[in-house]
Amino acid sequence: MVKGRPYFHVVQVCLVSHKDKVLLLKHPDKTYWVFPGGHLEGGEQPLQGIQREIEEETGLKVKNLQLKRTDSYQHLSDNFLGMIYEAEADSDKVKLSHEHTDFAWITEKELDQYEVSYEGFKRDIEEFFAKNSI
Repeated sequence: MVKGRPYFHVVQVCLVSHKDKVLLLKHPDKTYWVFPGGHLEGGEQPLQGIQREIEEETGLKVKNLQLKRTDSYQHLSDNFLGMIYEAEADSDKVKLSHEHTDFAWITEKELDQYEVSYEGFKRDIEEFFAKNSI
């Protein structure tokens, strides 16, 4: 890193839906739930990276993948750029990787039963349900 220049770690997550439910993954070392996602690997394009992470963590293939928003934050002494996507899963048959201990397909009414890792993710889920309600 060049001194005095901003440096960001790129982290990507995806709100994955199937029909009227949203997928959450249980973080293994914490009490909270997260979206599928992770860090970009060297030379990897963002869309390739998030598709790889979703498939590695859940075994799911997704369609209609689109960037919903970006967010920047600092954790300890590191700067992060978060890219938050939204996509539809091809099925609800999750093959959980070793990176998580459980998964849940939740409905709008079940959201308050799950502690999500970041308040922004809760807003993303609420917005998803609001725009997809019948």
